[in-house]
Amino acid sequence: MSTCALTRRAAICAVGALALSPAAAVAQGPVRFRNVEVDVGPLRASEGDPTAAWVAETLPGQLVHALGPYLSPGARAGATLIARIDYLYLGPTSGGTGPAGSSQDTIAGLLIVRGPRGSIAEETPLRAITSYYTNAVDQASRELSQRFDFKGTGASFELEETTVTMSAPADFQLKQMLEILKLKLAKRGVDIACLEVKDPVVNLAVAKQLVVLRHGIDQETGKKAVRLLKDSKLKVQAQIQGEKLRVTGKKRDDLQEAIARLRNGEFDVPLQFNNFRD
Repeated sequence: MSTCALTRRAAICAVGALALSPAAAVAQGPVRFRNVEVDVGPLRASEGDPTAAWVAETLPGQLVHALGPYLSPGARAGATLIARIDYLYLGPTSGGTGPAGSSQDTIAGLLIVRGPRGSIAEETPLRAITSYYTNAVDQASRELSQRFDFKGTGASFELEETTVTMSAPADFQLKQMLEILKLKLAKRGVDIACLEVKDPVVNLAVAKQLVVLRHGIDQETGKKAVRLLKDSKLKVQAQIQGEKLRVTGKKRDDLQEAIARLRNGEFDVPLQFNNFRD
């Protein structure tokens, strides 16, 4: 992954991680941190540089800025907050799609609070997703408000993390709304094959339908990809790491062939390949 790609995208990831309000999530009380550290060991082992180097250089300052009210530098009774970064995915800068067709950045790891005497006081999983679905849903809502056939119906789109809730007076309107949403997502570079459309729920007052924007490779898809590569007899190793599949090999040709095999495989979600390096 190039340094150029990291400059813009990793900044978004850092902001997304800080949006979790780690101090509020981890410090349920009058806890003050005398120091903030970032551990990129797991990230370096899986992603290598420049990803880990950039995060190690930039994220501490971001955390200090976000945790200002909770910091007491040098306080003898203060705790140390350690942000261990295990996984970082940076979506494409423009065009294309991310894991499972989503245009997202993801950062994941563990927030650790270490007491003044060095003991671990608390651990909290860290996960943040910066989504580019928001613009697509906003555009869909704008079109809905401008369409005469939806005027005064109270129909709406609501986005919460990676799930869109569509509401309308009747189920036939949900079908129209789904087509609007698909069009707006496609224009934002999101592969609509990543959509999981739930069955509508209809009552006398309103019809609702959930649309889940699937992100990452689930365990079943990951295992299927691993089996495909093993059966291919290529000299590569495949390992499931969270929501992605890591493939390594000694020869570039083998890796390129592995990518080709995966592209031609039959999977329920679209695949995206990144961080290819010799």
